[in-house]
Amino acid sequence: MRYLQSRTLSVLTSLAFLAAPLGTAVPTAFADTTTVTSPATGITASDATLNGLNGVTDATGSAFWVSTSTFSVASSTSPSLPANVYSTGDLGAVASTSPFSALLSSATIPAGLLPITAGTTYFFTAWTYDGTTWVPGTVLNFSTLPNAPTVTGISPTSGTTTGGTSVTVTGTNLTGATSVQFGSTPATGVVVASSTSLTAIAPAGTGTVDVTVTTAGGTSATSSADQYTYTSVLVAPVISNVSANVTGTSTATITWNTDAAASGQVFYGTTTAYGSSTTLDPVASTTHSASISGLSEGTVYHYKVESTNAGGTATSTDHVFVTASTASSTPLSVSSVDVVRGTAVADGSFANGFEWVIHLIVPDNETQFQMKFANFTSASGTIPAASNIRIFSGQSSNATSSGSAIVSTGNEYGTVLNLTGDTATSTAGRQIDVTVQVAAPFGTTPGTYSTTFGARSATP
Repeated sequence: MRYLQSRTLSVLTSLAFLAAPLGTAVPTAFADTTTVTSPATGITASDATLNGLNGVTDATGSAFWVSTSTFSVASSTSPSLPANVYSTGDLGAVASTSPFSALLSSATIPAGLLPITAGTTYFFTAWTYDGTTWVPGTVLNFSTLPNAPTVTGISPTSGTTTGGTSVTVTGTNLTGATSVQFGSTPATGVVVASSTSLTAIAPAGTGTVDVTVTTAGGTSATSSADQYTYTSVLVAPVISNVSANVTGTSTATITWNTDAAASGQVFYGTTTAYGSSTTLDPVASTTHSASISGLSEGTVYHYKVESTNAGGTATSTDHVFVTASTASSTPLSVSSVDVVRGTAVADGSFANGFEWVIHLIVPDNETQFQMKFANFTSASGTIPAASNIRIFSGQSSNATSSGSAIVSTGNEYGTVLNLTGDTATSTAGRQIDVTVQVAAPFGTTPGTYSTTFGARSATP
């Protein structure tokens, strides 16, 4: 707008910054002089363009008022600036229905608005002068953009090529981050902690890349402080083929494999708390063996193996072995007897005779097993212990089924069963199941029969 130049009006112009321009003819009436305040454009962190639209009548003056807080406006022949409101001054004539504009930074009357600051809300209104009255538009507001972010450091500065590493980014103006890029690839899981810190999950990648942050204020400039290096994937070894070879009553050898060269160590004890370990073998290998000595006879031991390389440590699941037993720790004993057929047909056949399964525990070192039977007796008769009794065991090598069973020929110990198996390898001693079949001869008197039997085991 134009300012009155007369010195005698200097006090007036300091109060009414929108006084009528000097020499302007004042018509008695105007048509629609509506002024429209249009949204600001070209918004940056340090400036913006204020926009207005004149009404249908040519205006002889125009201006913008600006403040950092909202304010009220009303048409006036000589409006005065409220406190903390600033004016661009008269911007000159504007044709009807024409836009006009000015930079936010040009609102310098009176001094005090500058400098324009980032991330600040500014309120403004457009004015036009119809020759007699200054007419305002509505008061709008906008916010300057925040300052562009900066990245001053990252931690860690490297991670595997597969991604997934959580990276902390430090810098300035990080609030409102819309993306974090590792090179040209966006990160995931971005969490902004403050204006100076955020975390992001690194994507997969290769080589060395710049980590940049983008906000409404722009994208951070790259520097050596934001560089992230992808490294080859390092993984812990994979353990397989874990086994124990019990070599006596007090020793065992543990073996296992790994898919990559690694060190090896065994942890063992009578519970899953272990408590003892072999000496760490630091030599990297894919085949591993560790010997254990000083063990207790006939005892269940728990163990696990561990192998370590640059990618980490692998630990196996819990495994069990049992040291060998002798009669001193695991004497020969009967644990139970199962009745398979408690009645018999007196037809002289094993198929229709009596049958039991006797469960026994035998010392590990005694692999020769024998049984004998007394005559079967009842109140009404006797079934002699002769060739009508046979035994077999799936834990033997020479009498594994009825087809190869050992037939008893009297009341003495019969042929030896050579024991090779164990039905419960995780239990002390050798567990065996012996099937006993008795044929009832033709003419056997009906009744309830009973007998006694003996069993013995020995070393070869």
